[in-house]
Amino acid sequence: MIYSLYGIVKFCGKDFFVIDCSGVGYKLICSKKSLEVIELGQKIEVFTYLILRENSINLFGFLDYENLEFFKLLITVSGIGPRCALGLLSKFSPQKISYFVNTGNSQELTCAPGVGPKTAKRIVLELKDKINSEFIDSKTGKNMIEASGALTSLGYSQAEISKVLEQLDISLSTELIIKQALKLFSLRNKKK
Repeated sequence: MIYSLYGIVKFCGKDFFVIDCSGVGYKLICSKKSLEVIELGQKIEVFTYLILRENSINLFGFLDYENLEFFKLLITVSGIGPRCALGLLSKFSPQKISYFVNTGNSQELTCAPGVGPKTAKRIVLELKDKINSEFIDSKTGKNMIEASGALTSLGYSQAEISKVLEQLDISLSTELIIKQALKLFSLRNKKK
């Protein structure tokens, strides 16, 4: 198993890049977020995940260990293949997906390519008990989840809450997140 590679980026494609490691070029399929940061000629170390199929061998590349581990978690969900998992990681960070899963907000996950409503609900259902604190950005993620729970108890829908929380600084305390969210809700109501 190839666990990581260190070398020079020789080529970037639509959904992959090639890294030259001592004269051997490895094609690594990766997320769009990774491709946005990678530059030709750059020396990088990447974590990898190899998937062997009957008619193909694919090597997936990740710029950090957290994304590799979350990718491995996503592909445990029935119906989620490697390409769909990369689509999710291209659209959202592991912390953001964890937040959606923990708050039961499957609707937001449908923004990722290849993820429909049924697949999004399956992701939330199957990962609810598997996502642990390492993927929730410690205090920040917990504050968002607590604030979301408090706003739900005040009668706001999960869709309304998600739209408002996306506008806020997630590094705030739970109390400040709730206060700012309530201000945004009141501004929306005044516009109507």
